[in-house]
Amino acid sequence: MLGIPEIKNNLGWWAVPFGLILAGIAPTESAQIYFESGSTGADGPLIFEQPESATTVVFDPATFDPPLDPEGDNIFHFTTIYIPTNLTLRMTDEKLGSLPVIWLSQGDVIIDGTLDLNGEGADYYNSGGYGGLFAQIAGAGGFRGGKRNQAGCGPGAGGVGIRIHQPYFTDAKGGGAGHANVGNGESGGRAYGNMFLMPLIGGSGGGGGESDPNDTRNTAAGGGGGGGAILIASSTSIVLKGGRIQVNGGAGELAGGTSIQYNYSGGGGSGGSIRMMAPEISGYGWLDALGGHYGAAYSIDGYAGSEGRIRLECYEHNRHFLLQMYCNPMCTWGTPIRVFPPETAPKVRVTSIDGVSVPERARGFYLVPDVEIVASTTSTVTIETNYVPVGTEVELTIQPEYESQITVITTPLQGTLERSTAEARVQFPPGFSRGYVFANWEP
Repeated sequence: MLGIPEIKNNLGWWAVPFGLILAGIAPTESAQIYFESGSTGADGPLIFEQPESATTVVFDPATFDPPLDPEGDNIFHFTTIYIPTNLTLRMTDEKLGSLPVIWLSQGDVIIDGTLDLNGEGADYYNSGGYGGLFAQIAGAGGFRGGKRNQAGCGPGAGGVGIRIHQPYFTDAKGGGAGHANVGNGESGGRAYGNMFLMPLIGGSGGGGGESDPNDTRNTAAGGGGGGGAILIASSTSIVLKGGRIQVNGGAGELAGGTSIQYNYSGGGGSGGSIRMMAPEISGYGWLDALGGHYGAAYSIDGYAGSEGRIRLECYEHNRHFLLQMYCNPMCTWGTPIRVFPPETAPKVRVTSIDGVSVPERARGFYLVPDVEIVASTTSTVTIETNYVPVGTEVELTIQPEYESQITVITTPLQGTLERSTAEARVQFPPGFSRGYVFANWEP
């Protein structure tokens, strides 16, 4: 592009609650068993016709008539939901961004088919050549994998592969992404989140392998995308009839070439999050939130991503359901107390870039930017937090579509615990970029 480059930036927000304890009173025998999902019913019923054979449909709110979720916050207000057998409903960050998917329903939710929020993965033999050139897609609400020589994205992102020995990169595999646990490998990502899934956060991307500078073929591969995040809440019931909900991390890409070159493989993305809430949950089915890995029969595999989390909240269930609900990993149980975090939960987000406002609920689409900035010099990024300790330094990570990842640290937060701000200086490359902000502190 000639002249002043047009910088298009996509910045999402992410809240990080550390040391957050959620207290509630569980219902007793004399308590009123009542739960309200909060759905207004504005999006009407979500009902798909029964396909004659196995069919995959991409869930894109813009293709409905009228379009769903006009607010663009990934919070859907349905009257009832039905996913039939033979139907797989695919939800990715390409259409829904990195915000978690939240389905609220006034009536029954019946899932006979499959909800697919898996992160994507690939390997050299299926990519048509040496891979690692593009970030692997995440499930909706998750974070993308790293390209070759790049870390993944997300709070538990897997790091770039680390060279252990010379003259070869005998262990330059990208680190597996963390989530419920630390990711595998020397550069595995950190653990994050909590058993309550509040806030709801998806899986992180695996790290890319580190290229051997002496290998002109550039055989290093990319990391798998993180699994997505979905919350389904019904005011009446949720029923699974052999249905499946998947938020698995994507497999790390296997580098092509000799057995030594397999050591340049990418790390697996971590599993995402599934949370279901209703007065009654029944039926049988499968809930999967596993970490990605390379599963082929090679002697040297990529580092696996961590598993995610699954939580079911209801007042009534039966023993048959407990025995027939196959959760991978094991789920936690509770009563449905609160759909969203309290107002005093920590939040952090980007508010503006060079004075241009970023939407409060930035969606992080690569194809439709939340903000467009024309600049030829370093830009000022303004960050706002709520209930994050003053003095905390916020980490800002920018993942360009094609160029190397950028990570900067902001100035210390100034203001009050209720609201504070900080700034960072970033040189954005031309083209589309996606950004993530993280706040870390000792509770």
